[in-house]
Formats: sequence, structure tokens, C-alpha cells
Amino acid sequence: MQDIEDTGDNVLYARMGWYIEETIYKGLVFTKTNVNWNRMSLGFKSIVKDFPDQWNVQAYAYYACLAMDRDVATDIFKDIKPPIIMQIWGSDSFYNTCKDIS
Repeated sequence: MQDIEDTGDNVLYARMGWYIEETIYKGLVFTKTNVNWNRMSLGFKSIVKDFPDQWNVQAYAYYACLAMDRDVATDIFKDIKPPIIMQIWGSDSFYNTCKDIS
């Protein structure tokens, strides 16, 4: 049996969750769907490792906050650099709330 952490499927899973959040659920992907944050987080880890630009780093932090995963948010916020990408966060208030709890 293949270990889920060893597959590229998690990257696809994260990207699909990202897409449906942006296009349909807008802040509610973890409350209105069965998207699994743990699996999505594994995909984001791979994405950020392979492509560590701020778009991916800030998206990972955004989803960690949506999932209320304080540990991941705290860890990834260390890698956020200005400017804040409002296309990801939607508002200064959401970004600041997430930053404060991480």
C-alpha cells in the first residue's frame, strides 16, 4: 500500500481544493465540503517546497487559517514577506486576524 505522504496526488488535491475555494466556496471550503485539510496541507508543503514564491506561501497560510490550524499557520507565517497579496487574503482584517492567532 502506498503511503499518502509519498504521492504527488496531494499536490493535485491541494490545487483542486484551492480552486473550488476560490471559485465556489469563498472562505467556506472546510465547512461546506469534505475537503480534507490534512491532505491539502501535505500538498501545500510540496508546492511550497518546490515553488517557494510568496503566492504559494501566502496561500498556504490562508488555508491553514481557514482550517484553523494554528500550528501550521504559525510555522508558515514565518516565511511571509511583504507585500501582502490581497488576492489571496481578501482583506487586511482577515490577514491580521490570522497573523495575530498564529
